Formats: sequence, structure tokens, C-alpha cells
Amino acid sequence: MLMQLEGYLVTALMLTAFVPVFGIIMDLFTRFLCRILAAFIGARLVNRMVNYLTFPGVVHHELSHALLVILTGGRITELALFK
Repeated sequence: MLMQLEGYLVTALMLTAFVPVFGIIMDLFTRFLCRILAAFIGARLVNRMVNYLTFPGVVHHELSHALLVILTGGRITELALFK
């Protein structure tokens, strides 16, 4: 039982360190890629492409907040997917 608990603890600590580091690396790579693309096709078009590509993820993210509020018995006062 203690070995299993230690395994869970090690996994939790590794994920706590890994997830933010992975996010930072992905952010740096994305910024680098956007700069390269902007040099060839223009910053305005790159920004528009990023907006269209990330839109489904934003909707999914916001709806997951709403689902968690419903599951925990909270009340949704506003849900704005578009501004």
C-alpha cells in the first residue's frame, strides 16, 4: 500500500513540474512559428489563422467551465462565447 502511495505521489510531483514546462516550451515554439510565418505571409493573416485554429478550443474550454459549475451545483449568471 505504501509503495502504491509513493508511486502516486511521484507521478503527481512529476506532472506538476512537467505540465507547466511543456506549456512554456509549446508557447515558445508557437511564437517562433508565428514569427516565421508572418515574415512570409504577413502578421495580419497569421493572426487570423491563429484565431480560426484556436476557436474550437476556446469554446470547449468555456463550456467545460459551465459543465463544472452545473456539476457542482453552482449557478451560471453569464456565458459569453463571443465578444
